[in-house]
Amino acid sequence: MNKMDFVSGAMLMAFGFLLLFVVIPWQIADPSRALISPRLMPQLCAVAIIVLALAQCIKALREREIESVRFRREELIALAGVVALFVGALLLFRLTGPLPPAILVLLLPMLALGERRMLVLLLLPATCISLVYVLLYVFAGTSIS
Repeated sequence: MNKMDFVSGAMLMAFGFLLLFVVIPWQIADPSRALISPRLMPQLCAVAIIVLALAQCIKALREREIESVRFRREELIALAGVVALFVGALLLFRLTGPLPPAILVLLLPMLALGERRMLVLLLLPATCISLVYVLLYVFAGTSIS
């Protein structure tokens, strides 16, 4: 059994159940007169997470190789870096608005993974941010902040 796959599948399944039974009912109102509930899409996503996590657990149980559940130091550092990146982006979002954290979240992982081509470092975040701007502000007529 591949224990890492089983553990990650079990954690994802627990997260899916938490979403389905706690977070979605707590955070999304369910108006009685709506034809389609605003909870429907998040509930479908949570059920999909649960089903896929269950499939991952079953696949891990069927495999015969045995390995220990041990996280390498590099993986834990990478996890801490991702968490720090998003905490920093959330704090920056509260201070400045959506543009600087978007640049931070797009640019820092590219630099951490070794991307050094200036054209890619400039164009990829600019393109992503421009597409989100056009989608939200022009087509949807709404705002992020």
